[in-house]
Amino acid sequence: MLSSFSGFMVFGMMSIVLLLGVCLRAKIPFLQKTMIPASLIGGFIGLVLVNMGWLKFQAPGGDWYTLTSKHFLPYTFHAFNISFISLCLTRSETMMSRSKILKGGMWMTLVWTASLSLQLLMGGGTVWLYDLFTGGDINVFLGCLSAMGFTQGPGQGIAIGTLFQNNFGIEDAISMGLIWGTMGFIAAYVAGIPYARSFIKKGMNTNKRSVIDEEFMTGLLKKETHISAGRETTHSSNLDTLSFHMALVGLAYVLAYIEIGITSKLIHHFLFSYPVFFLHGLFFAIVIRKAAEMMGVGHLADPGIQKRITGMSVDFLIVASIMGISMGIVNKYIGIIILVTLVITITTYLFIEFFRKRVSNLGPERAVAQFGCCCGSTASGLLLLRMLDADYSTSVGMELAFFNIAIVAMALPMLTLLIPVLPSLGFWTIVPAFGLNTLVCFGFLWWLGPRCIGEEAEALAA
Repeated sequence: MLSSFSGFMVFGMMSIVLLLGVCLRAKIPFLQKTMIPASLIGGFIGLVLVNMGWLKFQAPGGDWYTLTSKHFLPYTFHAFNISFISLCLTRSETMMSRSKILKGGMWMTLVWTASLSLQLLMGGGTVWLYDLFTGGDINVFLGCLSAMGFTQGPGQGIAIGTLFQNNFGIEDAISMGLIWGTMGFIAAYVAGIPYARSFIKKGMNTNKRSVIDEEFMTGLLKKETHISAGRETTHSSNLDTLSFHMALVGLAYVLAYIEIGITSKLIHHFLFSYPVFFLHGLFFAIVIRKAAEMMGVGHLADPGIQKRITGMSVDFLIVASIMGISMGIVNKYIGIIILVTLVITITTYLFIEFFRKRVSNLGPERAVAQFGCCCGSTASGLLLLRMLDADYSTSVGMELAFFNIAIVAMALPMLTLLIPVLPSLGFWTIVPAFGLNTLVCFGFLWWLGPRCIGEEAEALAA
């Protein structure tokens, strides 16, 4: 029993720095102006404490233990899995016809898919040029790995990095996957917030009711503000509603664990290995949601509460991912980390901004949301979108929901068949494939942009 405290102490340390992030955001004007989320603030506080060796706890037996970056890696992995499972357990809150959000959602899906290929080429190409001009020997696929960290976050960066390192012997791939995911979140907010603000200053956002008020700046709601966090679906005399929703996540987790344990012994393929656990969890989450709907009990899974679970897992994912960074690895690759981050951030911005100008309606809203998604996560995209559309009155929020489903289908061949085995193919072999994918997406984006007209945009503008 006494040994079980160690895991909870790691969780407790993450909780403390997260609360510190909340306090600092509420009190420091610079953090309010830049709107850096508490999870990033707390994560960097934790990063300093961990790498200085200042996070310690005394075990019940009397021994002192110092927490290192490795203690936080499991939380990054599992928080990522939980966020995907919870996201896929969330049912739609609206009866809006999919035909109304299809075009905007597909525009976002094409942007994300093109960004995945473009960032992979930019990251790998930057490392190749860096080695060429400096005489270095950094593996080019550490640069390619940046695309997984930026477009999908630290969890996927670790998952693919694990495959690269364990299957192909690429040194430091796991740590670099984590670093790229963290740099993606930083880019999403450091560059994304000014990007969103520029549209507000020019009056280009459709929802004119959107304002950056005190609550938005401090990150805390006032006492008189009442916003529902969800609807209770179970009676408290039987089971707490939050317990019920967490149990659904747990059910999907166990089913995925059992299934992958069996299939990994029968099929020796990376698709049936624990590093890609999130794909299996995603599948069972959808199965559970669909089964509940067919049985007539789908209403018991409330979208509001499920979103809170997703948001919580993303917050702890960000904290754990930053605290899990080893400064030794950062110092080893500091030059290429900065260079690749700048190249990818600028390229992603220019690419999105170029195609944003072809969108008939809701261009700014869709652009900032996708910048957040392509550099951080859906949570980053939603935060940037909220700056332009405070109450989500436009259809872009629902388009993001559709986008999260569509990218799984559209990018699945790349994510499951090609990307995990990239090192076995060679960089110059994959350039034509990913280059062609980028060009095809560009073509569809060019055609689709003028056709993305939202009815909600027209109504708000009127």
